[in-house]
Amino acid sequence: MIAVRQSPKSHIQSSVQPMVKRGISWLGTTVLGLSMAIAPALAQDADPSLESPTEPPIERVRLVIPTLPPSLQLEAATPAEIPGVARPYCFDQGQFSLNACAVRWAETSEFLRSQISTDFAQQFDENMQIEFAVIERLWSDFRDLHCGAMTSPFMGSSSYRMLYHNCVATVTNDRIADIQQWGTPTAPAIQSRYRLQAILRFFDITALPAQRQWERYQTRHCRFEAQLFGDRPDQERQCYHRLTESRILQLQGWSALR
Repeated sequence: MIAVRQSPKSHIQSSVQPMVKRGISWLGTTVLGLSMAIAPALAQDADPSLESPTEPPIERVRLVIPTLPPSLQLEAATPAEIPGVARPYCFDQGQFSLNACAVRWAETSEFLRSQISTDFAQQFDENMQIEFAVIERLWSDFRDLHCGAMTSPFMGSSSYRMLYHNCVATVTNDRIADIQQWGTPTAPAIQSRYRLQAILRFFDITALPAQRQWERYQTRHCRFEAQLFGDRPDQERQCYHRLTESRILQLQGWSALR
């Protein structure tokens, strides 16, 4: 038999490879043991403030909007008769364009309201200007709450942005009408008050934050009007009546969204 002699290189490889394998195995076992030994200590000494905070899930209120009975509805004024900015015509009726048109309507209405409010407040003394600014803040908070609640059933849909900004524009136009003392009530005051209460019970929103905020706004605004027009004994009562009918029409618009 002829014996094949290994070259020096082959001999070195054959003797080194087992040693490398044993070294790797020992190293892996050592690292694993150390990690198992250190892990409990690390967990015990961990600073809870350094952990990644877990954000609570976003809670969205989704309201079911029933149809408002005709007996509780008011006849709305035609758009041409309403102060503020008219709804723009969108040539492209795709949802993307409708969303963009609604945003522009809301922005334009807000710009006009801001200009009217600034001009209106310039005629007041400092105390009256402070009170007017408080009323503006009450109304702004109401608008945010109202439009958020009004459009929450449609959150996540492609039309949500359009509906929300249409609501913002409409309520902003209502504020312009309030500042200008615009509008003639179409029903007796007591009938409008009872109608509003019936609508709130029908929708089950008497305790809704938006409604509570609107009541604060109505009270403060109408007292301001009574102070502003002290020579008109019925100004505060007429203001309550006018704003009540405006609120009824806002809730009718809510029902029409279903």
